[in-house]
Amino acid sequence: MYGLKVHQSAPDTICSRLSEIDDGKHTQIIVKDTVVVKKMDLLEDEKLKLALRDFSGTELTKLPTIPISLLPESKNHEVRRGLVDIVMQIFQPGSKGKTAHQMVEEGLDKLSGSVGAGKKTAMRTRVEKEMKVLMHHYLKGYLELKDDGTYAPTDTFREHPKTLERISSKLMEWANTTQIDLFEADIDGFECDGQDGDDVCPSEESDD
Repeated sequence: MYGLKVHQSAPDTICSRLSEIDDGKHTQIIVKDTVVVKKMDLLEDEKLKLALRDFSGTELTKLPTIPISLLPESKNHEVRRGLVDIVMQIFQPGSKGKTAHQMVEEGLDKLSGSVGAGKKTAMRTRVEKEMKVLMHHYLKGYLELKDDGTYAPTDTFREHPKTLERISSKLMEWANTTQIDLFEADIDGFECDGQDGDDVCPSEESDD
């Protein structure tokens, strides 16, 4: 699945840490600024052992970011976190908005061709569920769903540094909520009611 091969050798266990901790009889990968692989002699898979030997010493600070933000297995908070950057693009100048289908395709990135239609449909359903909460609670007054299925800024939205900062903050709050149930949770969501002195509501934003 997704280009991975099943090996016939006994399963190997690898522990990944940010600092060195004794994990007993398990190969350990320490990932901080530089990769350090320890106890490679415990691995049964020779190809894996060689690959890790080559990987050890790699400087992680120079690695590019991974564009994939969604996986078919993504659930709830994983979906929300994977959507943050994608949703933020909706509020950029010249954006025409995005459909749930486009969000799924962008989130999967290079994995898209390996994911079946059924799984994409299930992912789109999960995206729509989380976007509904975001639109009606956290970004009420700033994000809407158009008749053609496109999520786009409302007509009253005006690009403004404070507004974009507020939207970004609310996106992170939404993404890091551990559990959201639209039909049962009493969410104290974000509405632009003008009561927050630091908030710039759509009707108050200037083009400066």
